[in-house]
Amino acid sequence: MGFRRGTHNLNIQQQETIVNGRAEGRTHLELWKQFNISESGISKFLNTWVDSRRHRHQIAGLNGRRPVKKSMISTKNRKAQVEWAKTHKDWTKKEWEDVLWSDENKYILFGTDGIQWIRRPQGTRFDPKY
Repeated sequence: MGFRRGTHNLNIQQQETIVNGRAEGRTHLELWKQFNISESGISKFLNTWVDSRRHRHQIAGLNGRRPVKKSMISTKNRKAQVEWAKTHKDWTKKEWEDVLWSDENKYILFGTDGIQWIRRPQGTRFDPKY
């Protein structure tokens, strides 16, 4: 990781331990007790460390992005969809009016929607690697 700025005289191993400990869910208070640095000092270090990583990613052209939504349609389902479309392609307006259409909305009351952000270079949106 090699981050040095604003470290409160922490060596590289201590910096890595703080960052990894926080990633594992340890509290600032727990880290403060281990390294004898105030909770605000731990917060400042972690904020500076996160900011430095974010700037390095941006310099490298790796901005945070949502992954591409790609529906995985099996061959069997693809064939079924084509058959359904062929069967209904000649329906009249009146026949379509008898169909009940509904919007599907997703409501999240608590927690996250589970979307994970990725970092990828611009122009690589559909590259399976990302």
